Amino acid sequence: SALACLERPCRGHALRLGLVAAAQVLAGSPDVNMLTAVCVAVIAAPRLAGAGARARLLALAGATVTALGVSAVQWLPTVFLVARSVRAQIGWAERIQWSVSPARLLEVPLPLWWNAFRLRPEVALAVLEGREPFVLSLYLGAPALALATIGTTFGRPRREALALAALAVGALLFSLGPAGLPV
Repeated sequence: SALACLERPCRGHALRLGLVAAAQVLAGSPDVNMLTAVCVAVIAAPRLAGAGARARLLALAGATVTALGVSAVQWLPTVFLVARSVRAQIGWAERIQWSVSPARLLEVPLPLWWNAFRLRPEVALAVLEGREPFVLSLYLGAPALALATIGTTFGRPRREALALAALAVGALLFSLGPAGLPV
Protein backbone atom coordinates (compact mmCIF):
# COMPACT_ATOMS: atom_id res chain seq x y z
CA SER A 1 0.00 0.00 0.00
CA ALA A 2 2.80 2.44 0.86
CA LEU A 3 4.69 1.78 -2.36
CA ALA A 4 1.50 2.12 -4.43
CA CYS A 5 0.78 5.40 -2.67
CA LEU A 6 4.29 6.65 -3.45
CA GLU A 7 4.54 5.35 -7.03
CA ARG A 8 1.04 6.34 -8.14
CA PRO A 9 -0.22 8.92 -5.63
CA CYS A 10 -4.00 9.24 -5.70
CA ARG A 11 -6.88 9.37 -3.23
CA GLY A 12 -7.58 5.65 -3.53
CA HIS A 13 -4.03 4.62 -2.67
CA ALA A 14 -3.87 7.16 0.15
CA LEU A 15 -7.17 5.87 1.55
CA ARG A 16 -5.97 2.25 1.34
CA LEU A 17 -2.67 3.05 3.10
CA GLY A 18 -4.51 5.00 5.80
CA LEU A 19 -6.97 2.16 6.40
CA VAL A 20 -4.16 -0.42 6.58
CA ALA A 21 -2.27 1.71 9.11
CA ALA A 22 -5.46 2.24 11.14
CA ALA A 23 -6.19 -1.50 11.11
CA GLN A 24 -2.73 -2.12 12.53
CA VAL A 25 -3.49 0.22 15.45
CA LEU A 26 -6.96 -1.22 15.97
CA ALA A 27 -5.48 -4.72 16.03
CA GLY A 28 -3.74 -3.66 19.23
CA SER A 29 -0.23 -3.15 17.97
CA PRO A 30 0.60 0.58 17.99
CA ASP A 31 4.28 -0.24 18.62
CA VAL A 32 4.48 -2.22 15.38
CA ASN A 33 2.57 0.59 13.69
CA MET A 34 5.25 3.06 14.78
CA LEU A 35 7.98 0.77 13.44
CA THR A 36 6.05 0.47 10.17
CA ALA A 37 5.75 4.27 10.00
CA VAL A 38 9.53 4.58 10.41
CA CYS A 39 10.09 2.05 7.61
CA VAL A 40 7.63 3.88 5.34
CA ALA A 41 9.38 7.18 6.12
CA VAL A 42 12.75 5.64 5.21
CA ILE A 43 11.37 4.32 1.93
CA ALA A 44 9.44 7.52 1.19
CA ALA A 45 12.20 10.04 1.93
CA PRO A 46 14.20 9.55 -1.30
CA ARG A 47 10.98 9.63 -3.33
CA LEU A 48 9.88 13.00 -1.94
CA ALA A 49 12.28 14.95 -4.13
CA GLY A 50 11.90 15.77 -7.79
CA ALA A 51 8.90 15.50 -10.07
CA GLY A 52 5.67 14.53 -8.39
CA ALA A 53 6.97 15.21 -4.88
CA ARG A 54 4.00 17.41 -3.99
CA ALA A 55 1.49 14.74 -5.04
CA ARG A 56 3.37 12.08 -3.04
CA LEU A 57 3.51 14.30 0.03
CA LEU A 58 -0.21 15.07 -0.22
CA ALA A 59 -1.01 11.36 -0.61
CA LEU A 60 1.06 10.50 2.48
CA ALA A 61 -0.57 13.33 4.42
CA GLY A 62 -3.99 12.04 3.38
CA ALA A 63 -3.05 8.52 4.47
CA THR A 64 -1.83 9.85 7.81
CA VAL A 65 -5.02 11.84 8.44
CA THR A 66 -7.13 8.81 7.48
CA ALA A 67 -5.13 6.50 9.76
CA LEU A 68 -5.31 8.87 12.71
CA GLY A 69 -9.00 9.55 12.21
CA VAL A 70 -10.09 5.94 11.83
CA SER A 71 -7.92 4.70 14.70
CA ALA A 72 -8.67 7.59 17.08
CA VAL A 73 -11.13 5.36 18.91
CA GLN A 74 -8.10 3.29 19.98
CA TRP A 75 -5.26 5.74 20.42
CA LEU A 76 -7.05 8.51 22.29
CA PRO A 77 -7.91 6.32 25.32
CA THR A 78 -4.50 4.63 25.02
CA VAL A 79 -2.61 7.93 25.26
CA PHE A 80 -4.74 8.89 28.27
CA LEU A 81 -4.08 5.58 30.07
CA VAL A 82 -0.39 5.30 29.20
CA ALA A 83 0.33 8.75 30.58
CA ARG A 84 -1.06 7.63 33.93
CA SER A 85 0.33 4.10 33.98
CA VAL A 86 3.02 2.72 36.25
CA ARG A 87 5.11 2.02 33.17
CA ALA A 88 5.30 5.74 32.40
CA GLN A 89 6.87 6.30 35.81
CA ILE A 90 9.63 3.65 35.70
CA GLY A 91 13.26 4.63 35.52
CA TRP A 92 15.92 3.97 32.92
CA ALA A 93 17.27 0.84 34.66
CA GLU A 94 13.89 -0.86 34.52
CA ARG A 95 13.33 0.18 30.91
CA ILE A 96 16.54 -1.42 29.67
CA GLN A 97 16.28 -4.53 31.83
CA TRP A 98 15.08 -6.72 28.96
CA SER A 99 17.48 -5.47 26.29
CA VAL A 100 19.28 -8.16 24.32
CA SER A 101 22.71 -9.22 25.49
CA PRO A 102 25.30 -9.12 22.65
CA ALA A 103 26.09 -12.83 23.12
CA ARG A 104 22.44 -13.68 22.43
CA LEU A 105 22.79 -12.32 18.90
CA LEU A 106 24.27 -15.71 18.01
CA GLU A 107 20.72 -17.04 18.42
CA VAL A 108 19.46 -15.03 15.45
CA PRO A 109 21.07 -17.18 12.70
CA LEU A 110 21.61 -20.31 14.84
CA PRO A 111 19.00 -22.40 16.69
CA LEU A 112 20.61 -22.00 20.12
CA TRP A 113 19.02 -22.05 23.52
CA TRP A 114 21.56 -20.93 26.10
CA ASN A 115 19.77 -22.60 29.01
CA ALA A 116 20.25 -25.99 27.32
CA PHE A 117 24.00 -25.64 27.85
CA ARG A 118 25.36 -26.27 31.28
CA LEU A 119 27.12 -22.95 31.56
CA ARG A 120 29.35 -22.02 34.44
CA PRO A 121 27.71 -19.32 36.59
CA GLU A 122 30.08 -16.57 35.42
CA VAL A 123 29.44 -17.46 31.76
CA ALA A 124 25.66 -17.58 32.31
CA LEU A 125 25.87 -14.19 34.00
CA ALA A 126 27.73 -12.74 31.00
CA VAL A 127 25.46 -14.31 28.37
CA LEU A 128 22.07 -14.07 30.07
CA GLU A 129 22.88 -11.11 32.30
CA GLY A 130 21.89 -13.06 35.41
CA ARG A 131 18.26 -13.80 34.53
CA GLU A 132 16.02 -15.86 32.33
CA PRO A 133 15.61 -14.19 28.94
CA PHE A 134 12.34 -12.36 28.25
CA VAL A 135 12.13 -14.08 24.85
CA LEU A 136 13.36 -17.67 25.04
CA SER A 137 14.85 -17.68 21.55
CA LEU A 138 15.74 -15.01 19.02
CA TYR A 139 16.13 -17.60 16.25
CA LEU A 140 15.28 -16.29 12.83
CA GLY A 141 17.50 -18.56 10.76
CA ALA A 142 20.30 -18.02 8.25
CA PRO A 143 18.02 -18.55 5.20
CA ALA A 144 15.53 -15.95 6.47
CA LEU A 145 18.37 -13.51 7.16
CA ALA A 146 19.73 -14.09 3.65
CA LEU A 147 16.30 -13.47 2.12
CA ALA A 148 15.86 -10.31 4.20
CA THR A 149 19.26 -9.07 3.04
CA ILE A 150 18.44 -9.81 -0.59
CA GLY A 151 15.06 -8.11 -0.28
CA THR A 152 16.61 -5.07 1.34
CA THR A 153 19.45 -4.58 -1.11
CA PHE A 154 18.75 -6.02 -4.56
CA GLY A 155 16.39 -4.35 -7.00
CA ARG A 156 16.21 -1.14 -4.98
CA PRO A 157 17.75 2.23 -5.59
CA ARG A 158 21.10 2.50 -3.81
CA ARG A 159 19.95 5.28 -1.45
CA GLU A 160 16.91 3.29 -0.41
CA ALA A 161 18.97 0.12 0.18
CA LEU A 162 21.44 2.09 2.31
CA ALA A 163 18.61 3.71 4.26
CA LEU A 164 17.01 0.32 4.95
CA ALA A 165 20.37 -1.13 5.98
CA ALA A 166 20.91 1.83 8.34
CA LEU A 167 17.43 1.26 9.74
CA ALA A 168 18.25 -2.41 10.39
CA VAL A 169 21.54 -1.53 12.11
CA GLY A 170 19.79 1.14 14.18
CA ALA A 171 17.11 -1.35 15.28
CA LEU A 172 19.80 -3.87 16.21
CA LEU A 173 21.72 -1.29 18.27
CA PHE A 174 18.49 -0.17 19.95
CA SER A 175 17.67 -3.78 20.92
CA LEU A 176 21.05 -4.09 22.63
CA GLY A 177 20.19 -1.29 25.04
CA PRO A 178 23.27 0.17 26.73
CA ALA A 179 25.53 -2.35 24.97
CA GLY A 180 24.44 -0.94 21.60
CA LEU A 181 23.68 2.68 22.37
CA PRO A 182 25.68 3.75 25.43
CA VAL A 183 24.03 6.63 27.23
